[in-house]
Amino acid sequence: MKISTRGRYAVRCMLNLAIHSSEDSVPVSRISKQEGISANYIEQLFLKLKKQKLVTSVRGRSGGYSLLKDPADINIAEIIEAVEGPIVTVHCVSTGKCKRYKVCTTKFLWEALSAKIKNLLEKTTLKDLCDTARDKMGGELDHKLTFSI
Repeated sequence: MKISTRGRYAVRCMLNLAIHSSEDSVPVSRISKQEGISANYIEQLFLKLKKQKLVTSVRGRSGGYSLLKDPADINIAEIIEAVEGPIVTVHCVSTGKCKRYKVCTTKFLWEALSAKIKNLLEKTTLKDLCDTARDKMGGELDHKLTFSI
């Protein structure tokens, strides 16, 4: 299974919101600069995440996005499924649309592998990622912006 750029970027942007969850909202322009992802792409991701009730948007001068739930209550599987669809190693596992599906002996391997991957992603929350990063990076998480004059 290969998680696409869409899934990886969605997790990064959601982690950015989790890091800044004490703020009312985080502007897309700031996330774009901090993560090195185009603002338009982030907007597309947040539309999908908003539809799944993972983020909310705030309009206006101090607008942006914020998490709708505590980082401990948002797991990585939710984020990836919101932007990519079902988490499966091979397409036929989720659809059963294969002329060999009823007699396929390898499908059991792909189903088990898909279940293990999904289970790990369901057990891992945004808070877990923040905590792991704090431990491995030695301290507080914050994105440093560089300003040029």
